[in-house]
Amino acid sequence: MSNIDFANSVKEEIEKFLFAKCLLQSGEKLEFSTQLISDGIVDSLSALEMVETLERRFSFQVEPTDLDVSNFGTVTAIVEFIQFKLSKKLAGQR
Repeated sequence: MSNIDFANSVKEEIEKFLFAKCLLQSGEKLEFSTQLISDGIVDSLSALEMVETLERRFSFQVEPTDLDVSNFGTVTAIVEFIQFKLSKKLAGQR
């Protein structure tokens, strides 16, 4: 899977989550630069639920120190964070 395909796959996962939680309305689309937290799309509770969903989907653990807007503020930030966590996992690190 290419980086572009991976990024689009993660974006779709996030959109599915937000639609399921009624945080996005039918027909709304996310951009990679959409400000999820500062624009009020994701609040603290839905952010934790999204983290849990991503942990299950991509089989990695988010550490308390990872819970930062720099990792979850935009779709791009989430894609980069997941890529980072998966690369650490492949390298045998936590």
